[in-house]
Amino acid sequence: MGILLADLVNILDLDMFVIGGGVVSAWDSFAPKMFAELRERSLVYAASAPEDPLSKKEGASAQISAYTRKKTIITRALLGSDAGLYGAARIPMS
Repeated sequence: MGILLADLVNILDLDMFVIGGGVVSAWDSFAPKMFAELRERSLVYAASAPEDPLSKKEGASAQISAYTRKKTIITRALLGSDAGLYGAARIPMS
C-alpha cells in the first residue's frame, strides 16, 4: 500500500489522499508501515508531510520544510466500507 501510494503522491502531487473501502478497518495495523514507506519512497511526501514528532528530520523533509507551506495529507475515509452504500442511497435524492 505504501509503495503504490508513494507513486501516486509523486505523480499527482495532490493536497489530500483519502483511503476508503474495506482496508480502512485495518488502518491501525498498516498505517505506521505505510507512512514509513511513503517517507522513504516519495520525495514529494517527505518534503510536504505534516509534522510528525516521532520522525527524524532527515533528507528532503529537513531541507524543504523551511521553504514550503504545502502539506500532503493522507487520511482514512470516515464512512469506511459503507461509503458506497451511502452514495447509492443518495442517488434517488439528486
